Amino acid sequence: MAVCGLGLAVLALLGTPLFVIIAGVTLLGLAAEAQVHGDLGLVVNPDGSAGVGGNLFAAWLNPMADSPLFIAIPLFTFAGTLLSESHSPTRLINLCRACLGWFPGGLALVTLVTCCFFTAFTGASGVTIIALGGLLFPILLRERYPERFSLGLLTTGGSLGLLLAPSLPVIVYGLVARVDIARLFVAAAVPMALLVLFLGVTSIVVAVATKVPRHAFSWRELGRALRAAAWELPLPFLVVGGIYKGFFNAAEAAAVTAVYVVATTVGIYRDVRPRELLGVVRRASVLVGAILLIMGTALGFADWLTVNEVPQRLLAAMTGLIDEIPWVSDRLAFLILLNGFLLLVGCLMDIFSATLVVVPLIGPVAAEFGVDPYHLAVIFLVNLEIGYSTPPVGINLFIASLRFRRPVFALYRASVLFIAVLLAALLLITYVPSLSLGLFDGLPRLEVFGEDGSPAPARLTLREGEDVRLTARVSLGGVTLEEAKRNRRRALEALRAAEERLGVSYDSLEEELRQAEDALVRAGVSAEGDLGALEERLQRARKALAPLRAEADALEAARRKVDAIASVEARIRWRSRQGEASGTGPRFSLGELEPGTHTLTVTAVDARRHLVQRVFEVVVEAAAGSGGAGADGGGADDGGEDGDWGEWGTEDGDGNSGSAADEDDWGEWGTENGEGAPGDAGEGDEGTEGSGGSKPVGPGGRGPDDAGGDGAGGDGAGSRGGSDPGGAGSR
Repeated sequence: MAVCGLGLAVLALLGTPLFVIIAGVTLLGLAAEAQVHGDLGLVVNPDGSAGVGGNLFAAWLNPMADSPLFIAIPLFTFAGTLLSESHSPTRLINLCRACLGWFPGGLALVTLVTCCFFTAFTGASGVTIIALGGLLFPILLRERYPERFSLGLLTTGGSLGLLLAPSLPVIVYGLVARVDIARLFVAAAVPMALLVLFLGVTSIVVAVATKVPRHAFSWRELGRALRAAAWELPLPFLVVGGIYKGFFNAAEAAAVTAVYVVATTVGIYRDVRPRELLGVVRRASVLVGAILLIMGTALGFADWLTVNEVPQRLLAAMTGLIDEIPWVSDRLAFLILLNGFLLLVGCLMDIFSATLVVVPLIGPVAAEFGVDPYHLAVIFLVNLEIGYSTPPVGINLFIASLRFRRPVFALYRASVLFIAVLLAALLLITYVPSLSLGLFDGLPRLEVFGEDGSPAPARLTLREGEDVRLTARVSLGGVTLEEAKRNRRRALEALRAAEERLGVSYDSLEEELRQAEDALVRAGVSAEGDLGALEERLQRARKALAPLRAEADALEAARRKVDAIASVEARIRWRSRQGEASGTGPRFSLGELEPGTHTLTVTAVDARRHLVQRVFEVVVEAAAGSGGAGADGGGADDGGEDGDWGEWGTEDGDGNSGSAADEDDWGEWGTENGEGAPGDAGEGDEGTEGSGGSKPVGPGGRGPDDAGGDGAGGDGAGSRGGSDPGGAGSR
């Protein structure tokens, strides 16, 4: 085994393809296990040695291949390859130059914008440097930009569009981390703009300091550039706008992009002849094949890491290291260490390999430190983007050295200024999470929690018959339904307090104002009545209403928020790939799944067709035996401590009954209304007795606000008894 490991290290130093190294490490790790499971693609030979089954690669890749977004990878790759081999880069440069060339540092801004959009569609920074570098570098020198500045601008700008839709690295990250890709593009929008802004300001300062000449704006040049790029100009807005507005998902956007690019480059511009398309497909397939090979082997490596609890060990090690930094919070210290680690990874690995190998490691660790998964994604991608150009081994440095025929050490010096600027932007992105999450306000957010109230991991492992219950919760931005209802209740109380202070009723004032306006309109139409008196009456009504307007507007905004979240909450759908589990509602059980690997999909749709989706991999292992029956849940109302399932009562239990209240709307979920029924018998080994739950839970209907009575909990005698009636005991 040691000899094999040494051999892999030698192969890595000799430049062996990465997927071979990853596969070798994975196979060595699996072969070192005492028991090798056949489903992993390994068999044990008669002599005790480990051999490889033919289904190994397919078993690793199948869970991801089931995702409908998987098709986006070859389609976007094909579209990007076709664009790079057409005259599209030239037309894009001419258009950007006509729009921005008259600014101070205008050509540098043109370089940034062009590289940004081109990298977004090709998904590869090296392609951007090769395709655009040869066009822009001579122009920058001719316009008297310093050579060192021009080299650094093109080298770092080559990776600038990796965060912009429809960038392939973002799609791969979403597939690996199992987060919603459309939301990931939304999270990356502001950080992407921030990176461009920082580099743009730097370019303007350098251009002014070095007295680079400016050009006058020309309407004729702009019109000529617009006509030349008329068919390509809508593409970024079509794809980016379609994804951000929820008109289509990433897979549909990939299909639209591929069809549109073929239609324009082959049918309209005729940059590529139809018989040359096969060659384009062949060249794109080389990149797609490389990505799939790395993905297949890296997923197997990630599975091996998960089975051997490597993320948990890494978490323990990082926790110990963070404890040595007492002057900052744990979360801040973790982010500092994470940035340093990811910058190193970005120097040594390409972005696809790093995503597939590193994300399964850092995802669970980041969750333990309270880092939002979308914020983590942006931090990861920005670090990898900077790592592309970071000395000594950033891949963009070597590609630029070959393309511009300059020593690599000259590229080191040229990139220092831009790396420093990007690192400053990275600090803002890392430590101001609202830059990544601020655009989520108004967009639905779907979270799934386990029995203990913690977020459910992307990969769940349970024994056959084990009844694991999950709870799905939808929020708009960061506001949950319960928080929205509390805000609405506070707004209502503020309005009532203002009414008592002024001795008036908002509703009566609204009615008086409406009547005054109607009377004024009628009098004006019929030319009857005292218009002056009516106008005075109207002004008095408006003046009386003004002190209450702010409270009333706040109440109306809170009502709309509750209605919007509730409309999404009521439409949660969940199903498994095999069909054993399907249904609707915020809570669901996985107790009926058969042994095997299941793909569980939880979706929610809001009124504007914004789709939120979470995908989980559920591995059900065959049970070795079964336990006895647990005792029935009782009907006591209060007393004792909550059982394991009792925590749900604080947020999720619906109420059966409720009297009239101030508002005709949904009541609180379990905390304020409803009477839960006694529980049924649990299953499993009998555990210690748990007393009744302190919070009511039950599947009843939704009553008015603040009106429900105390509900009945349950005395669970199984190990999962407590306040949730009918909790099942463990097996």
